[in-house]
Amino acid sequence: MQYLYHRPKSSLNIFLAVLRSVSVSIVLLLLFDLSITLRSTYLDKRELNIIVDNSLSMKFLNQDSLVSKWAQALKGNNDLTKKFDLTFYTVGELLNRTENLSFTEDKTDLGQAISLINERSRGLSVSVLLTDGNQNYGTKAAFQSDSLIQVVYPVVFGPADSPFDLSIEMVLHNPYVYSGNQSEIEVITRSTKITDQPVALKVFLNNRVVAQRNLSFKDQKSQMIKLLLPLSEPGLNRYIVKIESAIDERSKSNNRYNFDIETIDEVSRVAIVSSLNHPDIGVLAKSINALDASSAVVLSPKAFFDQKDQFQTAFFYQPDNAFSPLVDWAIRNRFQHAWVIGSRTDRTWLNQVQDNFNLDLTNETEIYRPTLNSEFNLFTVESLNVASWPPVTASFGSVTFNVLSTPLLYKSYRGLVLKEDPLWAFYESNGVRGALIRAEDYWKWRAQTYVTTGNFEAFDGLIGQVVRFLSNSVNRDQLQLTYQSTYDETDKKEISALWLNDNLENNATEALTIDITSNDSNFLESRPLIFGAGRYRVSLDDLAEGNYSFNISVNGVRKQEASFEIINRGIEEHRLSANFEDMDLLAMASGGLMFTSDQMEDLISVLIYKDTYRPVEKISQKIVPLLSVWWFLAILSIAISSEWFVRKYNGLL
Repeated sequence: MQYLYHRPKSSLNIFLAVLRSVSVSIVLLLLFDLSITLRSTYLDKRELNIIVDNSLSMKFLNQDSLVSKWAQALKGNNDLTKKFDLTFYTVGELLNRTENLSFTEDKTDLGQAISLINERSRGLSVSVLLTDGNQNYGTKAAFQSDSLIQVVYPVVFGPADSPFDLSIEMVLHNPYVYSGNQSEIEVITRSTKITDQPVALKVFLNNRVVAQRNLSFKDQKSQMIKLLLPLSEPGLNRYIVKIESAIDERSKSNNRYNFDIETIDEVSRVAIVSSLNHPDIGVLAKSINALDASSAVVLSPKAFFDQKDQFQTAFFYQPDNAFSPLVDWAIRNRFQHAWVIGSRTDRTWLNQVQDNFNLDLTNETEIYRPTLNSEFNLFTVESLNVASWPPVTASFGSVTFNVLSTPLLYKSYRGLVLKEDPLWAFYESNGVRGALIRAEDYWKWRAQTYVTTGNFEAFDGLIGQVVRFLSNSVNRDQLQLTYQSTYDETDKKEISALWLNDNLENNATEALTIDITSNDSNFLESRPLIFGAGRYRVSLDDLAEGNYSFNISVNGVRKQEASFEIINRGIEEHRLSANFEDMDLLAMASGGLMFTSDQMEDLISVLIYKDTYRPVEKISQKIVPLLSVWWFLAILSIAISSEWFVRKYNGLL
């Protein structure tokens, strides 16, 4: 006001009045704590995941250079980068976010790659999968379609028709046989073409043919052959199955399959201890009694305690405080047993009487599907078709192991595998083994096994493996080794050991070393065993295919000798053609299309011109106080500083 009523009026006074009015108005607005709505627009692009099969099979089929060109072409396409947010992945055994291609991965797990990208997707996304379609690890990608929120466009590289090739796909066998019994094995063989040429299947033991069969592929390309092996000596027996023909083959790495069978001479008596009646108990007893050298008896806790010395192991079904005397005896006497947990288990009591694991204290239950741990190596589980097993009831809470544990089955809920929360696991503490089964109504698994295969053998065989695992006498030697007699070159290879003190307690203070000798060359190496997670361990991952002997020394004193074999089944070279069928199923199930390696322009056209994938212009609206709007405060600062500067310049201060 001082400028407007000033006489005489001038343009300078009017200008100063405007500046003063602006600054005063802004200050008054700020005092009222007013807010302003800010709007901005942006383009929301779809995610486009470029997944490249980085496995050896791409190079074996001579497709590696073509796949690299495809990846570069997609990356350099300006229309795609304008329309999508591109992310590049490679897939082998694991999914990696990288553009570097080597085509050296010795396993292919397409299913895990699709599943992981599905979990990371922000709503509907698009994936382009550059692959030969051959998968040799994990769950098939086509089986992931039920929970997909992404559209998959597989681009299949490689020939549709493969040259003549014979292969042994799998050998199903029981890894143990009791003395006096013959072993039956099932050999799954395959030929890529119909042929009338004679084919021989032979089984070798100690370089001697112990079983053979002449095969014919005149009418079919796949056969399952049952062979009865003769009686073998007690101990570990290493067999080799070979398929032979006079026809030339590009690769013969899949014409041979190694497996071991241990002949044992003992009978196991198993107690199933329970205060309840449940179908699970009857199924467990039937499975154990179906085995050649084991028998099961169902007993109450008191009845078992009265005759406890007659049993090699036991299953404690849904225990409560009535089990207290026998649990105390089992722990003091290092008696190996399995816990079966259900809705009527007293979890508070169980956490108090043992310290191998802790269960969450909840009575809530949920329905979970079982998922097989692909890295399980305590015993053979190749014949299990866990993917077909129905869901079971299990506690909603989780379990925490305080000792070394190995999951057999994980919980799976709506396609999400809960790897930190096992459904079935084995553990070991100071040389004493145990098992924890957290599934109720697992009788459905045995029933489903019959529906799928026409017999109960796979499920009964699993229970037999558990009985065998728990029935082994507690090793009271100070040095206890865990290793496999045969390793596949592509698998994780490790030898672990326990060194116990005089009280048979785990001792982590000694220096353990391993001397490894190759029986096929002059290779000799000494390595330390590193203590971690309750055991001494040494990795054998860098060792090549061959036969090896080793000895373990403790503080320089040799304690134990053994041997193992590393074989290379060359699984990435087992397929000489692309798998169009599985990729077509994946495309159809996800709403996409399958393309071949000469259809790059067709794929790019679909991605660019499909309206569903157009970027969406979105408006972002945000309400903020005036005090936090920078340009509002900037106007106030300019008005005040300008008024001061003008007055200073004109000598009005």
